[in-house]
Amino acid sequence: MKAEGNYVELVCDSGSHLLRESISVAEEVLGRLGFVRIHRSALVNASRVDEIRPLSNGEFMVRMKGGQEHKATRTYRQNLRSLADCWLGTDPFLETIAN
Repeated sequence: MKAEGNYVELVCDSGSHLLRESISVAEEVLGRLGFVRIHRSALVNASRVDEIRPLSNGEFMVRMKGGQEHKATRTYRQNLRSLADCWLGTDPFLETIAN
């Protein structure tokens, strides 16, 4: 999901859909369903994350199943840690995200 002005664009395998909601409302509702905010304008479905890769500037790149990539900013680092805990378990890489 990504913010598009006064809308949120939901991108899925079958295409994309515009919802007239703010990204914050979408995060509140969909957070209970496994969506994680990784950027001020982006949410990802935790079950569709394939890889989290650190970048040299302290941010991270999140690659989804299917190959799409989204930048995760430092502001949402703690959200990335919870996402990584879900699908990686305990790993030294998690310390990179936490710090």
